[in-house]
Amino acid sequence: LGQIYAIGSAIRAAAPGGNVLIFGIGHDSELWNNINHDGNTLFLESDPVWVEKARTQTSHLKIEKVSYGDRTVANSLPINVEELNAHPVPACMQDVRWDVIIIDAPMGYKSSVPGRSLPIYWSSRVARAETQIFLDDYHRKLEKTYGDHFFRSRRPWSVVVPRIIDAGRPTETSLLWVFGIESAAQEAA
Repeated sequence: LGQIYAIGSAIRAAAPGGNVLIFGIGHDSELWNNINHDGNTLFLESDPVWVEKARTQTSHLKIEKVSYGDRTVANSLPINVEELNAHPVPACMQDVRWDVIIIDAPMGYKSSVPGRSLPIYWSSRVARAETQIFLDDYHRKLEKTYGDHFFRSRRPWSVVVPRIIDAGRPTETSLLWVFGIESAAQEAA
């Protein structure tokens, strides 16, 4: 619940009219879309099965199909910006002032599947100083390495939010919340 409250609070802080970008479609997609009921929510998904399932069950969601090419968890480390640049930021991510970005896909649970290197890199390219960024599964090596390099080393504030289950005990899994900060232009206004 702590992770849901953190993400939900960030989404509502951008309301009305908040722009929310979510990597991955899942069982929580309706929740995020409903929390941002008065804004723009875009889901990016690479798995055709999930895209079809979501379009069949929840036809009102805005979904764009993305490809991570040949990127896998295994070939994403060490970080190589030249290789990352070979995969341009999808057009649907550009020219939008994203208030919240949630990186919860691709699954990245084993070395032979796509990892989150491109979603993290792309997000670092389009995020503004004010953008709140959430990176799920931060406890994993790829997510931690990329999250630390592209977010934590470049932004002053972040926190690791544990996943709490079993009568309030934290699990080994975690979520990185990189806080957005108001820009100097907003502060002067």
